Amino acid sequence: MTEAKEQVRPNLVWRAESAGATLTVRFAGALDIAVLTECVTGLAEPLSGPETTVEFDVSELTFADSSALRFLLDTKQTCEATGKRFLLVGESRALSRLLEVSGLTEQFTARDKDV
Repeated sequence: MTEAKEQVRPNLVWRAESAGATLTVRFAGALDIAVLTECVTGLAEPLSGPETTVEFDVSELTFADSSALRFLLDTKQTCEATGKRFLLVGESRALSRLLEVSGLTEQFTARDKDV
């Protein structure tokens, strides 16, 4: 396992950890336009690592807006362009609703957190 990277903001905490071939990024709080630039900048290094799978654990995400959706789509496309698999892990009612309303649910591969 490599060193973890974490960012703490008043409304959002994320932590990126690598274990073997998987990079897991755990989000807790609100992922919205107010924190998006810092997320993109802060996650650039961990996402460019050698891992072949990137998991975004969204189970503790309490709010997501359209900028969060754009962030997820961009991250997924970047991962896939470099041969990495991108997964959403866990369930967030806020994110599930946003994906449903936008018609993008099928764009993402998801798995339960306990698997």
